[in-house]
Amino acid sequence: MPFDGILGLDFAKFFGQSRFPSPLESILLQGSLKRNIFSIYLSQDMRVPGSLVFGSVEPQYMEDEEVVWVPSYGHRMWQIRVDDFRIANRSFGFAQAVADTGSTTISVSSRIYQEAKPMISVR
Repeated sequence: MPFDGILGLDFAKFFGQSRFPSPLESILLQGSLKRNIFSIYLSQDMRVPGSLVFGSVEPQYMEDEEVVWVPSYGHRMWQIRVDDFRIANRSFGFAQAVADTGSTTISVSSRIYQEAKPMISVR
């Protein structure tokens, strides 16, 4: 898949990981956003471009008009609480998750992995 580059949306400078602020930190420090939010649309169709918007959301990319706001509590990542997730009809309960648009990996605890492994195709 062709791409133009990587844009870090972490808080590296705030958490001592870098001498320089990330692009997101720079935008927030300038105070130029209408709201301190950003939205990302990732298209499943390679012919349709995705979208990254700072300060608002783009309703044309939303299937539902309701936005569910989830607080992030991670120290260096966009870590969120997931009350429950399911594979087929099997509930795995509470989990912690990291929202990362730059990754295709799903990391879970060893316990959940062992329980879910027979239910999914793992190579």
